[in-house]
Amino acid sequence: SLAGSVKSESDSEDGVPQPTVFAPSNNDVLLGRGRTCNHHLGNIHFRRLIDDSRAVYDPLSKGEKTRMALQIVNAVKSRQGRFLKESGSGWIEVDD
Repeated sequence: SLAGSVKSESDSEDGVPQPTVFAPSNNDVLLGRGRTCNHHLGNIHFRRLIDDSRAVYDPLSKGEKTRMALQIVNAVKSRQGRFLKESGSGWIEVDD
């Protein structure tokens, strides 16, 4: 459960408040560079999904590639994962 680990403060680009996540779960994908993101379990799982799809992805048309990318995003979300970017005091979820 995320109770106690989420606080609504930050605004998204459209002005809608976004919850600040203080403790990303192991299913979350952390956007960014460096050791924290690279070694996070959610990122490792995400990279594995991409690697497993690469051979099928490369010969696809642009529209088919978009659909496959959405399937990968949905696979993360089906595990209650989110895509998070660092924001001052924590992490915020990014929009699709």
